[in-house]
Amino acid sequence: ICLVLELLGPDLRCWQVCFGNPGLSLTFVKRVITQVLEGLEYLHSHCKIIHTDIKPENILLCLTP
Repeated sequence: ICLVLELLGPDLRCWQVCFGNPGLSLTFVKRVITQVLEGLEYLHSHCKIIHTDIKPENILLCLTP
């Protein structure tokens, strides 16, 4: 199997390290979590796929200006 993905920005872990303390804003975190959960719900209900390795390094960000 070969996956071809669009070019995305950094992963969530990279952003956590870059922002350090006090960390990412609550608004940003809520938006990312909401989008991740919506994507997982779609994969589970429509594609019967279960993601078994959810971690910050596997959450890629698409940064738009």
